[in-house]
Amino acid sequence: MIPLIVLAQAEASRVGQGRIVGGWEFVTAAYVLTLLGIVFYAASLWVRRRKE
Repeated sequence: MIPLIVLAQAEASRVGQGRIVGGWEFVTAAYVLTLLGIVFYAASLWVRRRKE
């Protein structure tokens, strides 16, 4: 019978390192969309400002 610890180590070696590799395109796109949202919101406030 194979010891349980040997089976657990075999499974753990297939799981990976627990880190996300890559994905910077998603991060860049999220920052760009956030910046665009802030810019458009500021522009809408500027357009709707009270005329004195």
